[in-house]
Order: sequence, then C-alpha cells, then structure tokens
Amino acid sequence: MRILVFSDTHGRTAAMIAEAKLRNPDLLIHLGDYVRDARALSSAMPHIPMVCVPGNCDLTRDKPHLVYPCGGLTLYITHGHLHHVKQSLALLQSAARAAHARAALFGHTHSPCNEDSGGLLLFNPGSPTFPHDGRSTCGLLEIEGGQLSALVVPLSYR
Repeated sequence: MRILVFSDTHGRTAAMIAEAKLRNPDLLIHLGDYVRDARALSSAMPHIPMVCVPGNCDLTRDKPHLVYPCGGLTLYITHGHLHHVKQSLALLQSAARAAHARAALFGHTHSPCNEDSGGLLLFNPGSPTFPHDGRSTCGLLEIEGGQLSALVVPLSYR
C-alpha cells in the first residue's frame, strides 16, 4: 500500500494535486492547515480514499486526531499543535503509544521528520507551501507485509 502524506498546504493546492497525480497512491492523508485543501485534493482524485485531520488554522469541529488502521498497522494521525510538537515530541509519542500505533504522523512545524523512536515512527512530511528549510516536500509511506517504510520526498512540481 502506497500512502501520500501532506501537511501545512495553507491554501495552495496545485503542487499537491500534481504530486498525487504523478504518484497515484492507494491512500491520501492530509495533516491539516488547511482541511479545505484536502477536500480539493479529494475532488481532483475521487478514486483515492482521503483521510484528514484539522490543524490550528482550521475552523472545524472535526476530531483533531485519528487512530487509523491501515495495511495491518495502526497510524496515529494528527496535526500536532495540541501535542505541542514545536517544543517536544514527548506528548505525541505518548499518545501514539497509548493507541498502540506503529507510526505517529504529524505536521505543524513545516519541517520534515522521519525518525524511529523505539519502534514508533515519528513522521512529518514537511510543507509543500511554506517549508522552514526551503525544500517543498511531502511524505511517502509504504506498507507491505506488515513492514512500514517512510520517505520525505521533494515535490516534483512546485
């Protein structure tokens, strides 16, 4: 299963839609800021399932995190602002471990993160729109045979 992950798109959808069309994933995930961008992506790619959570810039009553079974694994999906990920990943790790997740997907920092923390993948795809390091990125996860791999990838189109 190939999963394309976006976060912090902030109203700019062209690069996100182009990347999704290029990679043709099995699942799309948007980690917030702006949820309406996830809806635009879903409209452009209606044949691909979409999972999204709101960020701190989204005015919605949608649940701020999801525990999502996927490919035989559990993903903890959140924007990260309520876990204070700009200060530390400790609260995020605690919540993900309590949910028995294999990966914690988050955004909010606009900086990519792809690290293993004692069997828990901490993954932030960065931002295609306002990256802190100047690199427009998204995330690519693959789940096969119960194994998870993750890459932060530069956008092919900007």
